[in-house]
Amino acid sequence: MPVGGNAIAFEPGTNLAFIGGNASAQLTGIDVSSGKLVRTLPVTHSADLLWTNGKLFSADMKTGIKSVPDPASDTATRIKAPEVYSRFNYMLLPQACAGLMQLAAARAT
Repeated sequence: MPVGGNAIAFEPGTNLAFIGGNASAQLTGIDVSSGKLVRTLPVTHSADLLWTNGKLFSADMKTGIKSVPDPASDTATRIKAPEVYSRFNYMLLPQACAGLMQLAAARAT
């Protein structure tokens, strides 16, 4: 399949996986049981993906903005955070002072 990236998240209880990447223009949903592309979502530059609490979260490596796509409407809510870095440049990655490459979820007990 012509799909690649460095981030993947599986929808719990289904055969659906979403794949994105730092240079990706969208998230790609694939049915892993059939290997077929089933949908795309309008989320770019996913450095990391996380499925938690019934939602998919994406972290944009270039801006630090988190996105929560809504598959029902093909839209995404964007969540700005203090680590947004407007001058991000791949060539200057070793000198970057901000950015986001990982997401984590915790469940309260």
